Amino acid sequence: MKFNEKLLQLRKEKNMSQENLASRLNISRQSISKWESGQSMPDMDNLIRLSDIFEVNLESLAKEGSLEKDTMTYDDYMKYKENTQMPAPLMLMFGFGVIGLAWSIYASNYFFVLIGALFGVGLGLILKVFNLVK
Repeated sequence: MKFNEKLLQLRKEKNMSQENLASRLNISRQSISKWESGQSMPDMDNLIRLSDIFEVNLESLAKEGSLEKDTMTYDDYMKYKENTQMPAPLMLMFGFGVIGLAWSIYASNYFFVLIGALFGVGLGLILKVFNLVK
């Protein structure tokens, strides 16, 4: 399947007119008409925006062949990213633990590792309580 056929199919699946799609892309309706008739191709920015609008893989939209729907939308990715980030207290504990380790090697006293980690946890919890970090 060629790009122009894919675009027409996707637009009709979403029940969008050429005018609606053109307004979402901030271009003229005539540009959409030329793309769908195969007279011209969109630039890279518009291809990316089309793939986002229709939630399809950019490569499958631009290349000849069948369409592949995106397995993850941008919103899904952002939710995944938020849920998989290391919590601030843990990051601070790790950071100050490393600083404590470096200081303990310098001072030949490994007690500083524990002090650094506890300081990191405490600072992280304080920041969390005052909503200064996510």
